[in-house]
Amino acid sequence: MAVIDVARLAASIDKVSSVAETSLLLAVHRVVTGMAGLDEMSLSSATIDENRLLSISDSLVPMAARELAYACGYLVMLGDQKITHEEGRLATMLGDVLVLEPGRTTALAKQMDELAKAAAR
Repeated sequence: MAVIDVARLAASIDKVSSVAETSLLLAVHRVVTGMAGLDEMSLSSATIDENRLLSISDSLVPMAARELAYACGYLVMLGDQKITHEEGRLATMLGDVLVLEPGRTTALAKQMDELAKAAAR
C-alpha cells in the first residue's frame, strides 16, 4: 500500500529508531488498512527507500490519497516531537513527488503538528 510505504519511509529516513515513531507507524497502518477495508496485514519489514516515491506517486491518483500519504508520513515523523534535517528534506520531497501545492503541504504539516501536540497532552 502506497500510503503505508510513505509512512514507513518517514519512520526510517533519519536512520534513528524511535519507539514513538514506530508506534505511530503501527497505528497509521492499522487505521489505513481499516479505511481500505483490508484485513489487518503484517507490516512489511522490506527495505524502502526514496526511489520508491516515484512509483508511489504514480499509484496515488486522487488528490485525497496523495494528501493522506503526506499527512501520514508527516505525522509519523513527528512521533518523537521533532523534525530532523533528513525528515524535513523528505517532507519537501514528498510534497514535490506527490504534486501537492506548497501551501497545501504547509497546511497539512500544521494540522499534523497540532494533532501530535494534542495527543502528547
